[in-house]
Amino acid sequence: MDLAIHDVPPAPEGSGDAVLSAAGMPLFFLDMSAVPADSPLGRWLAESHLHYKPGASWQTADAEANLTPGRLSREYDGLIFVEEGHAARGLEGQR
Repeated sequence: MDLAIHDVPPAPEGSGDAVLSAAGMPLFFLDMSAVPADSPLGRWLAESHLHYKPGASWQTADAEANLTPGRLSREYDGLIFVEEGHAARGLEGQR
């Protein structure tokens, strides 16, 4: 399989990614250990939500096949949200 650049479509409404995007902050870090478990955010982080997990493999025929359910507070200590990313590029003059 060759490496390629793929566009990730907007997250479906109601997915975890769409909810995080709706916060209106294009880039943020959330220390989940500092979020009280009984707060609205703490409860949301403990629930299962669908998230894109783009990486080395991507289902091009069906983008929604790339959505994976997960409970963020049980899987991670922190969350880095990045609204928009781009493919890595080599540095000019570095070969």
